[in-house]
Amino acid sequence: MERRGCIRRQAWLRTSYRLLGSTHTTSSTTQDISPEGISLTTDTQYAPGVVLEIKIEIPERERALRVISRVIWSEPLVLPERPMQPRMFETGGRLLDISPEEQALLVAVFQQG
Repeated sequence: MERRGCIRRQAWLRTSYRLLGSTHTTSSTTQDISPEGISLTTDTQYAPGVVLEIKIEIPERERALRVISRVIWSEPLVLPERPMQPRMFETGGRLLDISPEEQALLVAVFQQG
């Protein structure tokens, strides 16, 4: 059963993220995205409620889209060759802070996919 308010579309976009207020930035890739939420790979398993600043590179756009997202869930991505040692996590979040212009851009990207 889909619990999200908006269906997400698979999209592999280059991103970078950091804990809100932190200066350490990590490169990543989205797994799926919608105008209301995002799923991306992270190098840490985050607790629900943690807030991330995410910059999303949109093809053919000079400036990255910047969003603030609250973590809803985070689960290990298990590799077959290392089932007991996850190195990456899939983290899903709800978008909290996005400008109307960037929301419109995200809707356009969502509709293209």
